[in-house]
Amino acid sequence: MSPALAISQLLETEVTRGEGELSLLSLLFLVRQLELTSSSFSLSTRTGVLDPSTTLAITLSRLGTPTQLLRAGTLSQLSELPEEDFGPPLHSLVIVGKRVHPLEVEYAGEFAVGCEGGKEREGGKVGEGKRLGEWWRVARDVYGCELEGEG
Repeated sequence: MSPALAISQLLETEVTRGEGELSLLSLLFLVRQLELTSSSFSLSTRTGVLDPSTTLAITLSRLGTPTQLLRAGTLSQLSELPEEDFGPPLHSLVIVGKRVHPLEVEYAGEFAVGCEGGKEREGGKVGEGKRLGEWWRVARDVYGCELEGEG
């Protein structure tokens, strides 16, 4: 199973257990399935539900082999990547918990979606050590992770 499919199934489960309410997670799944843009909708979210735009995750492909590949990002970002970006199996999906250590954020940031070597791509260029991507924003603003060199 690819990481994108695993995330899709998580979203589908959220739709199924939604108890008559559409959460943002459910909405994003439906939007993806209907190939619409989420900007045309505005629904409130339930509390206590994983929000794909603010939940960090890491995918690991063929870990321990010469072709291993790690990707990090929000559930939304990872679910939008084509399956080719993960390569052939075996795959693992790690959903980051409520607490994350700055060292973990720094390391996984090296593999963040849209980043190369932990530096955000801006207009095709790699920034000079700037932490501007979603991975860094969510780690700081949602997870409360204080990163070295920011203040």
